[in-house]
Amino acid sequence: MPPFFETVDMTGDYSATYRAMPEVLAQLRTDLRPYLSEVLHNADAEFDVLVACSEAVANAIEHPRDRRDSLIAVDAHVNEAELVIAVHDSGHWRPDHTARQLERGRGLVLMNGLTELSIESNDGTTVMLRTPISR
Repeated sequence: MPPFFETVDMTGDYSATYRAMPEVLAQLRTDLRPYLSEVLHNADAEFDVLVACSEAVANAIEHPRDRRDSLIAVDAHVNEAELVIAVHDSGHWRPDHTARQLERGRGLVLMNGLTELSIESNDGTTVMLRTPISR
């Protein structure tokens, strides 16, 4: 079985589910790039969002806590004048303040610098990435 499965919403939104394995990061970028190009029409914005989304998925793979399954959902849609991407896993959010993490992890800072970042932790963890769309 491949390390990912993809379903694309027929309304023009992007929706895919990936296994929580590092190998899916390249596939995520390959899958998401055409959608971002179609929606954003700006190579710099596309790159920023692709990096932020890749980082969100990488965090979901690397930092699971009490995860119920090994799947990560990536959903994207246009909401008025912005692109919204949600990266959801079944684990719970935990601020990791171990010495190891403080020495290396900059993913949240990176995501927040490239997009508007918010994190919800209800039924699992959802990282929301928002970026304006210029029309």
